[in-house]
Amino acid sequence: MTRKFWIAALVALLAVAFVLLALLWTAPADVAYRALRSRLGGWQAQGLSGSLWQGRAEQVALHGMPLGTLEWEVSRPAFFAGTTRGKASLRGAQAALDLHFERTGRTAHLRDVALRIPAQSLAPAIAVPGLTPLGDVRATLSEVALTDGYITHAVGGLEWLGVGVSGAAEGSIGDIEAEFGKTPEGAVVLSVRDRNARLAVVGQVLFKGPEFDLQVKLVPRESSLQLFTVLRLIGQRTEDGGTLLRVRGRMQPLY
Repeated sequence: MTRKFWIAALVALLAVAFVLLALLWTAPADVAYRALRSRLGGWQAQGLSGSLWQGRAEQVALHGMPLGTLEWEVSRPAFFAGTTRGKASLRGAQAALDLHFERTGRTAHLRDVALRIPAQSLAPAIAVPGLTPLGDVRATLSEVALTDGYITHAVGGLEWLGVGVSGAAEGSIGDIEAEFGKTPEGAVVLSVRDRNARLAVVGQVLFKGPEFDLQVKLVPRESSLQLFTVLRLIGQRTEDGGTLLRVRGRMQPLY
């Protein structure tokens, strides 16, 4: 083959690379979504507008659960350097989320996370048949790390306001707060306690990869048939008249 052939082939290759780079640089959000869909895990999106770098999805869902409208910004320079970095904002009928993110390989780091969700979203994790949790859960986290979609580090806490249940029994409890930390073995732990609620609440949730282990003790601070009925439906009775709620399970990955 002649030198002219190789020069022409190189020019053609550079032209194709330039076109592909130009397409990626201005990639419409719907085109980018179709190209990246297989790498998004349990996330789905509809009503896409804007671009890969700054766009909007009218409706997003995680593992089939509708969440709301998502807006995002992604850094082009960071992306072409091998890191996905940016910020996102989610607004739903009852849920809200704001965060900054950075992902390289299997690990994602989140910053300045502000989350609000209805407590009923926690029903599958709490797994108490016949009871639906009530109230609002709000989280403020300065740092979160995820590996393969599972939490491995967190700094911050959350609060569950207006804790209550409906269904087989009805009852209101008060407010609960929790703080993230680490165990000596390296697992992430969420320590739980009440804010002078009708029930004394103390316990923790351990997160290790896809598995979680929830252990919370609840003891009435007042004599109430309503509270007794609720406690009778959950956990194991303790000698002091309280209940030990223990749930072990597996979580769906976030990506």
